[in-house]
Amino acid sequence: MDEFGKRLKILREQRELPLSKLAEAVGSTKSALSRYENGKVEPGLTVLRRLTEYFGVTLDWLCGYGNIDEIQYSEKQHYDKVIDKCIKEKLTPEILEQLIDVFRR
Repeated sequence: MDEFGKRLKILREQRELPLSKLAEAVGSTKSALSRYENGKVEPGLTVLRRLTEYFGVTLDWLCGYGNIDEIQYSEKQHYDKVIDKCIKEKLTPEILEQLIDVFRR
């Protein structure tokens, strides 16, 4: 199994996700995902992009860079959660700017 396949399988199994459900979610097929996990074929860029977006990980990590035990999540997922929380809390733009200033320090 190649590095990409190992990492894809780790992500899928962490979520207890069957191949069929993942295939449906990313617009692929169960057999294609199985071949990726077993290192028989490598996915194209479109599938890679969909997988990184679905799992919220970086493309570098998914493709084999960095420690396999330290999943690198993309910042977009983190920022989306922060923005959603700010909206739910009905923060004013002024308060949001103050928070941004605090985090920049």
